[in-house]
Amino acid sequence: MEFFAVGIGGAVGALLRFYMSSLISYDTGFPAATLLVNIVGCFLLSLLLSGPILKGKPHVKLALTTGVIGSFTTFSTFSYETVTLIQNGFLKWAFLYICLSIIGGLLSSYAGYRMVDGGGQ
Repeated sequence: MEFFAVGIGGAVGALLRFYMSSLISYDTGFPAATLLVNIVGCFLLSLLLSGPILKGKPHVKLALTTGVIGSFTTFSTFSYETVTLIQNGFLKWAFLYICLSIIGGLLSSYAGYRMVDGGGQ
């Protein structure tokens, strides 16, 4: 049952990522789609794992976290796009992409955590 939950969730997450990537243009050469899905994924994962929503629902938790969010977000594409920017001489864009991905991911994770935590109350 666990494999099925992760598999179905993974299919949903992959399709969502593909859809998001098709909506956001890559014409400028800056990988905005990957940046956006990774930041949204960081927020959603913290939101789901920090709160009571998934407690007592192990299969739903696996489907949503490992499945959907795991396939929606992508460290490998982030890494590839960063290397490609560097190889093409776009060092400033690569640095910006790295900074926005790391700082944006951490801030959005924190925001998801705080949203569930009630702002620390």
